[in-house]
Amino acid sequence: IDLISPFFIKISYSDELATYFKNKEIDATDILNRVYKTLSEVSSKFHAKDIEKNLRLISERLNLNFRKIAEVVRIAIWNSTISPPLFETIEILGKELTLKRINEYMRIIL
Repeated sequence: IDLISPFFIKISYSDELATYFKNKEIDATDILNRVYKTLSEVSSKFHAKDIEKNLRLISERLNLNFRKIAEVVRIAIWNSTISPPLFETIEILGKELTLKRINEYMRIIL
């Protein structure tokens, strides 16, 4: 059940995940700000393929390997470095909950 529980419960970030990006060379806050803005502008059809396209554009604009973007987003929305397929997970969580979790994670890592 631990692998799917974030679909159904409010997540709480561990201290480890709250400080996960402190000594990394990527700016998780900048990435999350961009992801938040981009996903908030995605049409009401919040489908995995549209989410993927938009997140990959962020990766290109930042000239970062997509895995780094995915790692930041995955921790923010799933409370883990491991999750079900990212784009489908975001689609299932829905726009409102995804944006809420991104915002919550941004607040704790600032």
